[in-house]
Amino acid sequence: MINLLPPSYKKELRDEENLRILFILITSFGVFLFVLSLLLFALRVYLWGELSSQKLLSESFAQELSIQSKAQQEMQETTADFSALSRTNAGQVSVAETFQHLFSALPSGVSLLSVSFSSPRITFLKGETVREHAQVVLQGSSPSREVLSRFRENLEGDAFFRELFFPLANFTNLQNFSLSIKITSF
Repeated sequence: MINLLPPSYKKELRDEENLRILFILITSFGVFLFVLSLLLFALRVYLWGELSSQKLLSESFAQELSIQSKAQQEMQETTADFSALSRTNAGQVSVAETFQHLFSALPSGVSLLSVSFSSPRITFLKGETVREHAQVVLQGSSPSREVLSRFRENLEGDAFFRELFFPLANFTNLQNFSLSIKITSF
């Protein structure tokens, strides 16, 4: 086809065509930017959701870890208590053995009026073991200070007895002396 239009119309048609092409390009670029912004917004929402779920997951892991560490600490305390409890049988004191040592240290002439025996006690408190030794409390009478002094020396010389509490007032009141002895059991 031969274009018989005057040059001014041709120029108008080319300008109009260029304007349409420019409009199509600007519209296409605008649609591209709009789709890109929607895509970036969708990506942001997705990443925010993933981040939130990971944060919740890490918080639950931290709570579980703290629960497990508490349980482990309680287990260690229980294990310590159990091991201390299992060692208590080794620390028991025989009453017969105590009286045998006591009467072997007793010199002739000393008479015992009362003998009190308290067994060893072990208390467990948060993994710590508190031990109290067995104790014997004696009351009696002695004919003389020398015999009472010999009785004291015999008790102090026996390794079975740990601590001897022998008040000096016993030497002034020979008819009613008292003493207490802790026994080696551990």
